[in-house]
Amino acid sequence: AGTSFTVAGTNLAGATSVTVGGVAATNVVATATSITAKTPAGTAGAKDVVVVTPGGTATKTGAFTYYGIPTIATVTPNSGPLVAGTSFTIAGTNLAGVTSVKVGGIAATNVVATATSITAKTPAGTAGAKDVVVVTPGGTATKTGAFTYYGIPTIATVTPNSGPSTGGTTITITGTNLAGASVKVGDSAATGIIVNTGGTSLTANTPAGSVGAKNVTVITAGGTGTKSNGFTYVASFADGAGGMPSTGSDPKHGVQSDTYASTVSRAQESVSTSRQQSDEPMIISAERSMMLILETGGSAADCQGFVCDATNTTAAVANSAPVNAVDLDHDGVPDLCQMRCGDLDLSGAIDEGDLALIMIMVGTDPNLRVGDFDDDGIIDENDVAALLLRTRANSDSANPEQK
Repeated sequence: AGTSFTVAGTNLAGATSVTVGGVAATNVVATATSITAKTPAGTAGAKDVVVVTPGGTATKTGAFTYYGIPTIATVTPNSGPLVAGTSFTIAGTNLAGVTSVKVGGIAATNVVATATSITAKTPAGTAGAKDVVVVTPGGTATKTGAFTYYGIPTIATVTPNSGPSTGGTTITITGTNLAGASVKVGDSAATGIIVNTGGTSLTANTPAGSVGAKNVTVITAGGTGTKSNGFTYVASFADGAGGMPSTGSDPKHGVQSDTYASTVSRAQESVSTSRQQSDEPMIISAERSMMLILETGGSAADCQGFVCDATNTTAAVANSAPVNAVDLDHDGVPDLCQMRCGDLDLSGAIDEGDLALIMIMVGTDPNLRVGDFDDDGIIDENDVAALLLRTRANSDSANPEQK
């Protein structure tokens, strides 16, 4: 009740009754050509207005419409870019006859309303969550923080910027407006995406891809950001090339390597032989080991949760159980982690055998980052130096009297 209204007409003086929807209005004041009054409480919908005077009765059919107080249940989608024009839908009740829709205090456009829904387009806005407000003749409804504006994402750096074509390289992307991002490397989706609280960096695992430079793309509700040629896939053993030399002698066994299949076969034979000769240490060449790791499903994920020990001289220390680890030498440590820590031949120690292997590997692209101790995407003299230091540290630790 209580909406003031005016009835305009003729012969209205001396009105004895004014009703809206059959219920008497209040505060009635009449002249010959007009009546002012206040509505009684009513129910939603169009109602007849009836005036009774000593001269008779006049009725205006459906002359006054009651609106229920509007409510907002949902706003879909609930996020979008800063620029204007995102189409959204408000679901609720008593939305017919809407006079205003605002997002963050700014009027939306292209508003079309029914009793239970409103479609509209967002105005331009600033980053963050904004209130959505609907005004109808029945009142005002507010949904706090119902629509979030996201800035267009940008990519500043991708680290590391190269890795094996088998995928599984954990990359870190820095930039702006990265909240809620999905990531693509080339045309394939990255996995395991974790965005920091401020939306300025994220980590992800690369998918498998073809050898060569690929664009890195970040997609959010605010738009798309691209780093051209942001990540380069290098050849891996799964491609039958790259990683370590595809031909050459094996310093531990004097075996000539040639093709992927034959190398895998030799690796399996070596494992079988080593298991039969349990009294001998498990020593297998890095190339054969990597082939078998890949053949049996090894990936960069095998090292998640594993770190080298304090001196970076022994195999690896487990922080959590690996998902898909290959452990050819049965020492309880995933071989990939053991190799990354420097034990390239899986002998259980970082020694001259590993130095011999790293010398052969110099000038090649790392496979699953094995041998690339400084993570620069190539095996070079710096990696030899790093392994030499680990070999010396390991030797000193084992032989303190010689230190």
